[in-house]
This record gives sequence, C-alpha cells and structure tokens, in this order.
Amino acid sequence: MNPDIERVGDLLQQLVAIDSVNPDMPGGKRGENEYGDFVAEFGRDLGLAVSRQEVVDGRANVLLELDGGHERTLLFDIHLDTVPQEGELGSARPVRDGGRIYGRGACDVKGSMVSALFMFERLVRDPPPLNVALAAVVDEEYRKRGAHHMAAGISPDAVVVGEPTSLHPVIAQKGILRFAIEAAGKSAHTANPELGSNAIYSMLDAISVLRALPPEVMPDAPHPLCGKGQLTVSTISGGVQVNVVPASCRAMVDRRMLPGEDPMAVWAAFVELFSGREAITVGEPYAAEAGVESGPEAPIVRAAAAACGRLGRTELIGVPYSTDAAAYAPMGRDFVVLGPGDIAQAHSNREYVELAEVSACVGVYEDLVRSFAEEDGRG
Repeated sequence: MNPDIERVGDLLQQLVAIDSVNPDMPGGKRGENEYGDFVAEFGRDLGLAVSRQEVVDGRANVLLELDGGHERTLLFDIHLDTVPQEGELGSARPVRDGGRIYGRGACDVKGSMVSALFMFERLVRDPPPLNVALAAVVDEEYRKRGAHHMAAGISPDAVVVGEPTSLHPVIAQKGILRFAIEAAGKSAHTANPELGSNAIYSMLDAISVLRALPPEVMPDAPHPLCGKGQLTVSTISGGVQVNVVPASCRAMVDRRMLPGEDPMAVWAAFVELFSGREAITVGEPYAAEAGVESGPEAPIVRAAAAACGRLGRTELIGVPYSTDAAAYAPMGRDFVVLGPGDIAQAHSNREYVELAEVSACVGVYEDLVRSFAEEDGRG
C-alpha cells in the first residue's frame, strides 16, 4: 500500500515551506542547503548513509545510500532548487486545497522528493538485492552543476531523474544551446541618423535570418519522440537614449536540439551562417547540452515501463525540455525521467501537484527498483 494522503501532504507542505530558490536567480537568497539538511536528516532517521558534496559557493549536494554491498546501484536524481515565485502563492507559503498542494516547488520537484523519501522508508523495511541511492542536487534550474558534479564522482548502473511527467516514463529529451548575438553599429544624433549605423536594424535583419533557418542549421526531420528542433530569440536589448542612434544591440538565442545533434557543431553552423555579415557576431555558448535518449530495451526503461504500466501509463515518451539526465547519459548511464505532477504546472504562478499522484508515485518508484533488480540481471 502507498502512504496515506495525510502523510504525503504533511511532508510535502514541510518541503514547500523551505525556501530553496536558486541563488543565481532573482530572489534566491538562501540557496538549497536548508532543504538539503532536511533531506539528510530524513535519511539519517531511516538509517541510510548520508554524505555531502560541496559544489559551488558553499552549496552542497546530499547523497543518501541504501548500500547492501551489492554489485549494482540504481541512482535517483532529484534537484533541490526551485525557480523564483511570482504571484500570490510564495515559495514559503504552501497551500493545501482539497487534494492538491500549491506553492513553488510543489510540482517541480518536491513532489518527486516526497515520493522518493517514502520509497526509501519502504525499501529499508524490505531491502532489494540492489544498492539504491538518492542524489539531492543543487543548481538544476540554472546550469546543472550539481548533477554534473555528482555524475563525475559516482558510477550507478542507471539513473531515475525525478521530474513532473504525470507518471509517464520519459526516455528522450531535447538538448539546449544558448548564446548571444551581438550587432555593432555607430552612434549619431537622431536628427542626422545617416551619420550613424543603427545596430537595432542590423539585429532585426539577423533575426529575420534566424526565423528562416536552412536545414543545415535546423534539420527538418523530426525525432520520433521529441518532434522537431526549436529556436527562440528570447531577449533583445540595445540603445541608450531615444535621441541616439544605437551603436549596439544584443539578442539571446535558445536552440532546442534533438538527440543526435552535436551542440558545438550546431553552434559552428550559426557562426558560419553569419560569417558574411560584418556587423554581426555570434558569441560563445554559455549553455550547451546534447539531447539524450535511452533505448526502449534498456533494463531501466523496461523496469519503468513495467512499473508505470500497472497504472495504465504504457507509452514511452520524449519531452522538449532538458533535465539532469543530460549530466549522466554522456557518462554511458541509461536513464528514465519519471515523477508526479504535470510539467504545465512547473514554474507557474499557481504551481501545484495532486497528492494522490505523489502517493501513487511511491509505489511506482518501489516497483521500478524491484523490477530493475530483476531486469538488470537479465540484461
């Protein structure tokens, strides 16, 4: 049986009440460590081995381990940080309304954390023939430094990434390439604009090029699970004063790549695309993560399909966003992304998660662990 709704709701309210906004984002003053301390204490109370990894500026990952001395290890990765909150429901004000918990992080991803912690409560009572670990990691919402730090120091056989997937097993995700485009101009008084060169106009021309990308920069063929690649010009800034011809303009570009695309090769194609335009410079990427996928016959995928199939979630899906799986897949680790909640609620002003789904996920996670112990043995 899954834990009762009251226990699930009580623990989730405690977690949502802990401010864990990423400190690299507006309003992120306290960081993730208070939340990490809570997770560590919960693990100690269960008798799990608990350790910390400092990642950056005192911010630390927390690792819980149920280590039975087995050859194989399954890792759950669940991030600690949230994005900032806007609107009336603040990150430290969880609200329980009927069968839902509202508040920043309820869906993304403190619901997954509750499911994982209660899963460990059950595994401690009846240990599987498998080592099971939980990496509670920092910085997923910004640069994924916590997951990359964890991936460099641990060698699990497979990884379950907790994210809101409505309990559907996700086995493919898009990658991210982010960079700036700079347009250079020449300032002049707007009474004599012909004496200058308008950088904003040059940027508008560049954006027109971006909106009609050739196939070598944006492939036409869709991925069977992730669909087509995407590009968004997400911010633009330029000029200093209404009566001055702008000498500079800057735009930020977000390119979502399909599994199989090489981020640096994609970036090089953008550089080549603008190589004949003297006013335009393509900046170095500040985020570059490949899209990743697991094969449908990977043991962790079979285990997840079996566990989710008991709830009628039989379809293996892909998603257009990136998760911490991007840190583990390049290390040769098969993964599945799985958790309670709908991604449409993540980052919203009225973020919530259904308590019944968080409770159901406890059983799904446990079934996945036990199925993986059997599946992995069969290869």
